[in-house]
Amino acid sequence: MHTDFEAFNALTRQQAQAQAEVDRIGAERAKLLAQIHIETGLSYANIASEVGLKRGTVQQLVERGRKILPRSYEIIASSGREVDWDNPTPSWGYTDGADSFIDQVHYLDGDEISDAIERFQEAGKMPVGEVTVAKQERCYVDWVHEDQPYRFFVEITPS
Repeated sequence: MHTDFEAFNALTRQQAQAQAEVDRIGAERAKLLAQIHIETGLSYANIASEVGLKRGTVQQLVERGRKILPRSYEIIASSGREVDWDNPTPSWGYTDGADSFIDQVHYLDGDEISDAIERFQEAGKMPVGEVTVAKQERCYVDWVHEDQPYRFFVEITPS
């Protein structure tokens, strides 16, 4: 093989590595601006003046960052008695933080929290990505499912 081809291929590999690092840094910048926007409530214009970017650029970065920030869910298994005491339909639901379901999927006998998350993801109701069950605590609502009497705090970092 001609040595110029070898040199070209080596440079191509270096460029791909450098581009991967640029992409990683760009994603971190976007996540950081999204966190700043969420936590402080500052407008895009105010953030732009602080970081020296145009307002539209900040908006694009914040929107990109929101898509890759971990999303938090509070998930509870329901016996279904809160809806129909005589004919309950068990379900998993993620809540608004006040034990009211925002969305739900069916609960099947023997389910674990991983089954619920998978079912939510298959239904397009939660993002696919890295899942972390941050903690679980005993849930004391009267309609909680007896086999899963917990409130699960789940974070999903979209892939």
